[in-house]
Amino acid sequence: MVDLIELVDRTYGSLTGPQGHASFVQALATVFRSHVIARQLDGPGHEHAVLAHYDDQGRPMNEMATVASSHTYVNPWFESPMVSRLLSDGVAGDEGCVDPGALRRTEFYADILRPFDVFHSFGLVLEQGTTTSVISVSRSHRIGYYSSQELELAKKLLPHLRNVCAIQKALAETSVSDSVIGQRATWALDVKGGICGRNKLAYFAVNANAAALIEHNGGLVPSQGHDRASFSTAVSEVLAGARLHRRVPLRDKAGTPRFIAHIHHCQSPAFLNWLLTDPATALVTLQPLDYDVSELEPMLKELYGLTAAECRVAAKFLELESLRLVAAELYRSEETVRCQLKSIFCKTGVNSQGRLIKLLCTLTTR
Repeated sequence: MVDLIELVDRTYGSLTGPQGHASFVQALATVFRSHVIARQLDGPGHEHAVLAHYDDQGRPMNEMATVASSHTYVNPWFESPMVSRLLSDGVAGDEGCVDPGALRRTEFYADILRPFDVFHSFGLVLEQGTTTSVISVSRSHRIGYYSSQELELAKKLLPHLRNVCAIQKALAETSVSDSVIGQRATWALDVKGGICGRNKLAYFAVNANAAALIEHNGGLVPSQGHDRASFSTAVSEVLAGARLHRRVPLRDKAGTPRFIAHIHHCQSPAFLNWLLTDPATALVTLQPLDYDVSELEPMLKELYGLTAAECRVAAKFLELESLRLVAAELYRSEETVRCQLKSIFCKTGVNSQGRLIKLLCTLTTR
């Protein structure tokens, strides 16, 4: 029987970018012996709007997409009396929803399905709203009909597909670009801080020799004890919605910052209220730093003319992100540090603590 664990792994791996997506499509095609994977929308009046077609190698089928987009087709699956079953379960065979004879009399079949040897399909409904988003998996006459066993397997996969769909929407809500997610280890946390999703880079990150984060008791914690309290506080604030974004420097044993953990709040409208797995409430991305902390202060002095004292404040602020904590760390009054920050703002051209941190991160990352 098919290895569902591997397929689920590739489902979450599709979050890493184009290669991950191609790998997922290939796995889906292999598992269900399919030659066409389509992503489509069902709109008002059951108008068929194709998003993309892929072959069994994960390559876009541009010719099929062109044909499907040539003019408006009525999607016969969603006209069927069995549409309620398709929407509730998310999986159904064509012949379970549409009479084979009626299907073969439609333009939809004549212009799209038959020329590309689509004989039997089932749909995986990812979201339902003003438009319904569907992944359809199809195969040719040579392979025959999908079996009940295969459809049961698809039902087991469906919750993971819906979760990935929700995570992708959450990424859009947090304004984190796909290119960033594709380059960084990323974990999705549920409302209690438990891990409910991860991309492929996250697997490598937690198993690296110098891992900055480790998975422990179903959650995510820094490997070094001195960062755990600040990381836990930041995660709690983001999960509660008190902060939409927190940055937490993660240090090595010597206390030198080597990574920044970005914790993003996922807006609840990004998720489907009928999602079958725990929806993500926060995303954690791991940003590697490529600098020696001793090099940051000379860089700030050279580029912006900061004094030695201001350089120390700026470096500490990148690490701690708190005026109060910086003052305590440097044994200065909060008022003194506040005045130095105002001077740093003026010299660097930023106008907020968040923009200063963003500038410092830009200077210190590859």
